[in-house]
Amino acid sequence: MNNSTTTSVNITTTDDIPTVTWKRVITGIVLYGIVLLTIFGNSLVLVAVAKTKRLQTVFNFYVINLAITDILVAVCGMSFYTTNTVLGYWPFGSFLCGVWIFFDYGMTFASVFTLIVISIDRFWSVTWSVHYRAHHNKSKCIRLIIAVWVFMIVLWLPPCVLDRVNNAVPGQCIWEPSNNKEFVIVIATIGHHGSFAILLICYIRVFYVLRKRNNLNLVGPLQKVQDQPSTSRVVNGISNKIDESQSKDSIEESAVAKGTVANKKIEIKKSPTSLSPPNRNGIHLDPISIITIPSTSQIKPDAAMVNNDDVKKQRQQLKSDRRNDRHERRVFITLTYILIGYIISWLPFHIVFDVSAIAPDKVSTNVFVITFWMSYCNSTINPFLYNFSSTDFRNAFRELLCRK
Repeated sequence: MNNSTTTSVNITTTDDIPTVTWKRVITGIVLYGIVLLTIFGNSLVLVAVAKTKRLQTVFNFYVINLAITDILVAVCGMSFYTTNTVLGYWPFGSFLCGVWIFFDYGMTFASVFTLIVISIDRFWSVTWSVHYRAHHNKSKCIRLIIAVWVFMIVLWLPPCVLDRVNNAVPGQCIWEPSNNKEFVIVIATIGHHGSFAILLICYIRVFYVLRKRNNLNLVGPLQKVQDQPSTSRVVNGISNKIDESQSKDSIEESAVAKGTVANKKIEIKKSPTSLSPPNRNGIHLDPISIITIPSTSQIKPDAAMVNNDDVKKQRQQLKSDRRNDRHERRVFITLTYILIGYIISWLPFHIVFDVSAIAPDKVSTNVFVITFWMSYCNSTINPFLYNFSSTDFRNAFRELLCRK
């Protein structure tokens, strides 16, 4: 994905073909190596998602779109520009010059708009999680991706075609900013600074919400029930004359039964030991049983206890919440890597682009070419970012590459 607004690619005749030098050979090997690595890495991403069930998530639909975009960057953008760099001229003709310019800009927009959709998706997920789970699905994700491509074509195809019709110069392959000043403003606003601002705002918001969530360390209701301490209470009865043959008496006691409180008979064995010493009222008290019940101020006789079904639901909900939190953190980590890669790769070019639009003589050719290739290399490093940030991708890559 790239912008080439100030890049001029000359179209020369065969008489002007430069001689082959070691510098050109080494440059060609390195640059074509980058092109092949970009195609291979992003193709590996597509195969990994297709073959690994665990990777077939809604979020990874956006990753698939980025991978497809990066492959098109390598095939339709980097390969053409590499050939031009090695040969020193544009050998493909005027028509393919227009194709190259379209894909060079178009894939830039497709990539950055996909990142914006990802960031808004994460913002929606962590801010309104219930609404997100109820309304977000794979079909909606696919529709958003289609919308990204349609918007890119509507935004970029007309200016590209009009420029080729009105401003094409024989012997040059160039999209000249001075001939398209209005669209330069659009590029800077939509493709660069506006998109960058949206990405940062969404990312900071997601980071804040996730950190706040972790700091609160909320405990589920099930944990509260499970963590309640219990206390043993000695049930004392007033000693009466009891026959030795009577081994047990029955008393009515409130008992917990699957969501209701029912009066059940609890068998209480009397101790055969002698009576306890009389209390201050002169009444003998005989310990007869020990009952363990939850120690809580909310428990009262005849009060309904927690329904076992509710406990199961709470346990399932707690597990689901924890699973969702882990998923959000994993996705956030992947998004972090992608955004860091995007910023490092594209920010220098954005700066050079702005400076060259205001004072083109302040930007040297070497500086422009370096930042130009840095933006291209964002497509190369994305598969590595998926590998470093996601255990699932790492395992899938290892399985694909290390098969015997």
